[in-house]
Amino acid sequence: MRTCLITGTLLAFALLGAERAGAQASQLRFEFTPAVGGMLFAADMPTTFQLQNAAGGNLTLTDEVFEDAVTFGGRGAVRFGDRIPVGARLFYTPLTYSTSNAADAEGGLYAYGADVAYHVTGISSKVTLFAVIGLGAKSYDFEDADLETDFM
Repeated sequence: MRTCLITGTLLAFALLGAERAGAQASQLRFEFTPAVGGMLFAADMPTTFQLQNAAGGNLTLTDEVFEDAVTFGGRGAVRFGDRIPVGARLFYTPLTYSTSNAADAEGGLYAYGADVAYHVTGISSKVTLFAVIGLGAKSYDFEDADLETDFM
Protein backbone atom coordinates (compact mmCIF):
# COMPACT_ATOMS: atom_id res chain seq x y z
CA MET A 1 0.00 0.00 0.00
CA ARG A 2 2.81 2.43 0.92
CA THR A 3 4.51 1.69 -2.40
CA CYS A 4 1.30 2.51 -4.28
CA LEU A 5 0.95 5.81 -2.42
CA ILE A 6 4.55 6.83 -3.11
CA THR A 7 4.27 5.80 -6.76
CA GLY A 8 0.98 7.71 -7.03
CA THR A 9 2.60 10.79 -5.51
CA LEU A 10 5.50 10.63 -7.99
CA LEU A 11 3.04 10.20 -10.86
CA ALA A 12 1.09 13.22 -9.60
CA PHE A 13 4.33 15.23 -9.56
CA ALA A 14 4.97 14.20 -13.17
CA LEU A 15 1.48 15.18 -14.31
CA LEU A 16 1.58 18.49 -12.48
CA GLY A 17 5.05 19.13 -13.90
CA ALA A 18 3.75 18.63 -17.43
CA GLU A 19 0.87 21.02 -16.70
CA ARG A 20 3.20 23.65 -15.20
CA ALA A 21 5.72 23.42 -18.04
CA GLY A 22 3.54 25.68 -20.19
CA ALA A 23 3.38 28.41 -17.56
CA GLN A 24 6.76 30.12 -17.95
CA ALA A 25 6.08 33.00 -15.54
CA SER A 26 5.48 30.69 -12.56
CA GLN A 27 8.05 30.60 -9.73
CA LEU A 28 6.76 27.22 -8.53
CA ARG A 29 7.66 24.27 -10.78
CA PHE A 30 7.05 20.54 -10.56
CA GLU A 31 9.71 18.14 -11.83
CA PHE A 32 9.90 14.40 -12.39
CA THR A 33 13.08 12.53 -13.23
CA PRO A 34 12.67 8.87 -14.21
CA ALA A 35 15.68 6.62 -13.69
CA VAL A 36 16.83 3.19 -14.85
CA GLY A 37 20.13 1.80 -13.66
CA GLY A 38 21.68 -1.18 -11.98
CA MET A 39 22.47 -2.48 -8.52
CA LEU A 40 25.80 -4.21 -8.05
CA PHE A 41 26.12 -6.15 -4.80
CA ALA A 42 29.58 -6.27 -3.25
CA ALA A 43 30.76 -8.48 -0.41
CA ASP A 44 29.86 -5.86 2.21
CA MET A 45 26.35 -7.18 2.90
CA PRO A 46 25.54 -8.34 6.45
CA THR A 47 26.42 -11.97 6.95
CA THR A 48 23.17 -12.71 8.79
CA PHE A 49 19.68 -11.20 8.57
CA GLN A 50 17.42 -11.88 11.58
CA LEU A 51 13.85 -11.33 10.36
CA GLN A 52 10.27 -12.07 11.29
CA ASN A 53 8.46 -14.38 8.92
CA ALA A 54 4.88 -13.86 7.76
CA ALA A 55 3.56 -16.06 10.59
CA GLY A 56 5.40 -14.02 13.27
CA GLY A 57 8.22 -16.51 13.87
CA ASN A 58 11.94 -15.95 13.43
CA LEU A 59 13.59 -16.30 10.05
CA THR A 60 17.38 -16.27 9.76
CA LEU A 61 19.14 -15.75 6.43
CA THR A 62 22.86 -16.52 6.43
CA ASP A 63 25.58 -16.42 3.76
CA GLU A 64 23.48 -14.42 1.29
CA VAL A 65 24.61 -14.08 -2.30
CA PHE A 66 22.70 -11.43 -4.24
CA GLU A 67 22.65 -11.34 -8.04
CA ASP A 68 23.23 -7.96 -9.71
CA ALA A 69 19.97 -6.52 -10.98
CA VAL A 70 18.30 -3.65 -12.82
CA THR A 71 16.96 -0.75 -10.74
CA PHE A 72 14.17 1.57 -11.78
CA GLY A 73 12.23 4.41 -10.22
CA GLY A 74 12.32 8.16 -10.14
CA ARG A 75 12.37 11.43 -8.26
CA GLY A 76 9.63 14.02 -8.05
CA ALA A 77 10.29 17.54 -6.81
CA VAL A 78 8.69 20.91 -6.27
CA ARG A 79 11.09 23.72 -7.20
CA PHE A 80 10.66 27.06 -5.50
CA GLY A 81 12.22 29.61 -7.86
CA ASP A 82 15.47 28.65 -9.59
CA ARG A 83 17.42 27.60 -6.51
CA ILE A 84 15.51 25.37 -4.07
CA PRO A 85 13.84 22.05 -5.00
CA VAL A 86 12.23 19.77 -2.39
CA GLY A 87 11.97 16.21 -3.62
CA ALA A 88 11.02 12.61 -2.92
CA ARG A 89 12.48 9.54 -4.59
CA LEU A 90 11.61 5.87 -4.92
CA PHE A 91 13.68 3.12 -6.54
CA TYR A 92 12.93 -0.60 -6.80
CA THR A 93 15.33 -3.47 -7.46
CA PRO A 94 13.99 -7.00 -7.90
CA LEU A 95 16.22 -9.38 -5.93
CA THR A 96 17.27 -12.90 -6.75
CA TYR A 97 19.42 -14.37 -4.02
CA SER A 98 20.58 -17.58 -2.47
CA THR A 99 21.40 -18.37 1.15
CA SER A 100 22.84 -21.29 3.05
CA ASN A 101 19.20 -22.48 3.48
CA ALA A 102 17.70 -21.82 0.03
CA ALA A 103 18.70 -21.39 -3.60
CA ASP A 104 17.21 -18.86 -6.02
CA ALA A 105 14.83 -17.08 -3.66
CA GLU A 106 13.20 -13.84 -4.82
CA GLY A 107 12.38 -10.54 -3.20
CA GLY A 108 12.80 -6.82 -3.67
CA LEU A 109 14.84 -3.87 -2.48
CA TYR A 110 13.08 -0.51 -2.11
CA ALA A 111 15.16 2.64 -1.66
CA TYR A 112 13.26 5.83 -0.88
CA GLY A 113 13.69 9.17 0.75
CA ALA A 114 13.27 12.94 0.70
CA ASP A 115 15.73 15.77 0.13
CA VAL A 116 16.21 19.50 -0.16
CA ALA A 117 18.74 21.00 -2.55
CA TYR A 118 20.26 24.41 -3.20
CA HIS A 119 21.33 25.28 -6.77
CA VAL A 120 23.91 27.99 -7.46
CA THR A 121 22.72 29.82 -10.56
CA GLY A 122 24.39 32.40 -12.78
CA ILE A 123 27.84 30.81 -12.98
CA SER A 124 27.39 29.03 -16.30
CA SER A 125 24.52 28.19 -18.61
CA LYS A 126 25.86 24.63 -19.03
CA VAL A 127 26.95 23.76 -15.47
CA THR A 128 25.01 24.22 -12.23
CA LEU A 129 26.60 23.60 -8.84
CA PHE A 130 24.31 22.27 -6.13
CA ALA A 131 24.28 20.85 -2.60
CA VAL A 132 21.74 18.31 -1.31
CA ILE A 133 20.73 17.17 2.17
CA GLY A 134 18.23 14.40 2.73
CA LEU A 135 17.02 11.37 4.60
CA GLY A 136 16.51 7.95 3.10
CA ALA A 137 15.85 4.32 3.84
CA LYS A 138 16.00 0.97 2.14
CA SER A 139 13.64 -1.92 2.74
CA TYR A 140 14.45 -5.52 1.92
CA ASP A 141 11.45 -7.61 0.95
CA PHE A 142 12.75 -11.16 1.39
CA GLU A 143 10.64 -14.16 0.38
CA ASP A 144 8.43 -15.37 3.30
CA ALA A 145 9.54 -12.53 5.59
CA ASP A 146 8.29 -9.13 6.80
CA LEU A 147 9.94 -6.00 5.40
CA GLU A 148 13.32 -5.16 6.93
CA THR A 149 14.13 -1.41 6.83
CA ASP A 150 17.51 0.33 7.25
CA PHE A 151 17.68 4.12 7.45
CA MET A 152 20.44 5.86 5.49
